Formats: sequence, structure tokens, C-alpha cells
Amino acid sequence: MRPETLFHNQPLQRSPGLTLMLVATGLAGFLGSVLLFRTLVVPRIEQQPEINVLTDKLHHFGQVADQIDLLFVGSSNVYRSVDPVQIDQELARQGATIQSFNFAVPNLNPLEAQRIIDHITELRPKRLRWVVIEPSLVPFALDNWATNRARYFLDWPGLRFSFNYLLAEKPASISGQLKSLVLSMGAVASFGSRMVSPGRVSPLVFPEMDKYRPRNFARLSQQSRGFKALDDNPSPELKQRRQRFQDRRTYFEQALRAPRIKNWQKLPLGSTHQRFLENLVDQLGSIDTRVFFLIPPGFLYNRLVAGVLEEHEQSFQSVPLLNYTKGFPDSYGQIYDFDLWFDHGHLNGRGATLFSVRLAQDLSPLLSTGAPHSQEPH
Repeated sequence: MRPETLFHNQPLQRSPGLTLMLVATGLAGFLGSVLLFRTLVVPRIEQQPEINVLTDKLHHFGQVADQIDLLFVGSSNVYRSVDPVQIDQELARQGATIQSFNFAVPNLNPLEAQRIIDHITELRPKRLRWVVIEPSLVPFALDNWATNRARYFLDWPGLRFSFNYLLAEKPASISGQLKSLVLSMGAVASFGSRMVSPGRVSPLVFPEMDKYRPRNFARLSQQSRGFKALDDNPSPELKQRRQRFQDRRTYFEQALRAPRIKNWQKLPLGSTHQRFLENLVDQLGSIDTRVFFLIPPGFLYNRLVAGVLEEHEQSFQSVPLLNYTKGFPDSYGQIYDFDLWFDHGHLNGRGATLFSVRLAQDLSPLLSTGAPHSQEPH
């Protein structure tokens, strides 16, 4: 038998139902594989579970930016202590109609603060006139490398910023040099993790979720405009922290009663951090926004606070400083009551209300006159 009689050119006959089933099976297998790959392998950078506070605030501020007059930027010390509702109500009693927003984020570092200020200046809010910044931000955390939060910020510009901040000046001590080196290597690891992640190209085959989506932020933003007290439905971890604070009540009561911070030492701020603050002031000035520095209540040793207080008069005379550190001045002691603190570093809801009212009273003359001088609580 000739070969052509065995292999003829007759098309294979398939039913339409079989063809549809094969196509559907192939498509389902493809989508299932992509979904499984993203779930088990790809670090889902866009979710950022560790920085929901920041991404949610970015989203909300983008919607209400033109309604905001006064903004607060800082770490959890500001996030948990400054209540915009109380601020606005007290300023209204002082005769000023102001709408404020708390843009502070737990463990905010200079790179993240810079990105927030970049976001603000890009939006150029129509009514924004004042930004209150916590100048004593902790540079970088040793336990925050190659996390979702670090990967999100450490793109190429973020890596350059981190290197300039960490390695521009050489610490005097060997331990300081080693710490800077370890932190810079952590930045490299985070950058590398971001770059090699398949998540960078996965949007080509699977739609990316909105990284600024407002995950359950409506209640927080509408009722308190970025503020949330630590004792407002705390997590189990926060409850444990509160319990440890209570268990050491005698020690902390002694620290609260001390006239000044224990083991206080004045240290230089450092030229890198000083330039960082100068750039923030200049950047916000470019959109006609005035900057104030805020050091929230604190009663334990903090090297950065010491540096800010040491350098403020020499380097930032044009930036008013609102300083509520223990013992500055000695007459401001009402807030240093054990029952007003959630833990050793943060006020509770009652303490935040009391502090916010006092802060508004001290801000009032600055907002009305804009006088460039250092302001201590009266």
C-alpha cells in the first residue's frame, strides 16, 4: 500500500462542543497556574501588609488634599498622639478655621518621609499652608530589610537615597561604622529582592491590583482624619506591650517624675540628617508651605532628639520648634502622668486628647503670625 493512502490530507473532524471544551480547559489551566504561581512564589509587593497605614493615607490624602490646611508628618509618636479633630476644634475656639490631617506612620524613616513629601509637592494642594514634621525620625531599622515594606520603597532612587544617607559621613566609632554598613547591605538586599522578583513582570500576564487601594480606611479617615489611639481596639501584640508597661509601673512612674530625660546627652545631629531636613523645608517652601518641627512627648533617652535640640538654634532658626520632651520646659508636666500613657513611648487616647488640645493652643499664635521663632509649650 502506498504511503499517501495511509496519510491523506483529509481534515480531522471535531465537534464544536469538544473544541470549546479544549479551549476552556487550556485557558483555565493557564489562569490557574498563574494564580498558583503568584500565590505561592511571587512576593506580592502591591499588598504591603506592613504599611497599610501609609498606603491608605496616600490614597485618602489624594482625594481630600485640596481641603487640608495643616498636615502632620512623623512616626507613631505623632500618629498616636495628634488628633486632628481635637486640633481643629481647639483652633476654632482660638478663632481659626482650619482642617488638619495626620499623615504620620509607625516607624517612619527618612526615605519614606521623603516619599510622602514628594507626594505632597506633586499634588500641590490648594489650601495647604503648614506642615508639622517630626525631625527626629529613626534612620532605618535593622529588622526591616527584604520585607514588603522595604521592597516597596527601595527602587533605584530609593537605594541611592539610602546610600547617600547611610554612607555619606563616616561615624566616629567602629560600632557606628559597622551599623551603617549593615544597614546599607540591608538596603541592597531589599533592592535586589525587588528587582529579581517575578512580581515586577507579572502584570504582563495578570492584572496588578491598585497599590493605593483604600483597605477599610473610610472609617478611620472620615471620623479621625488619620489618627488612631493605641487603646482603640488594640491588637494582641499591643495588649502584651501595654501589659509589660503596666508590670513595670514603679520604674516608669519614677522616669515620668524625673525632671528631665534619664541619661540625657546632647549629641550632634549629623550633617546627613541635617541636609535631609533642610531639603524637606526647601521642598515644601517651593509650594508656599511653611514647616514647623514637632518633638512629641517623651521621657526616655533619644539620641536624635538630643541632636535636634542641639542643632536647632544654629541650623534651623527659621523653623519654629514645638518641643514637648520631658523637662523642656520643666513647667510642662501635666502630660507626664502614668495613666495617660499606653506604653513607654506612646500616649493613650486620653493622653492624646490632652496633648492635641495643648498642641493646638501652642500652634495658634504661629498660624496667625507665622513668626519664625522657636516655640516651647507655655
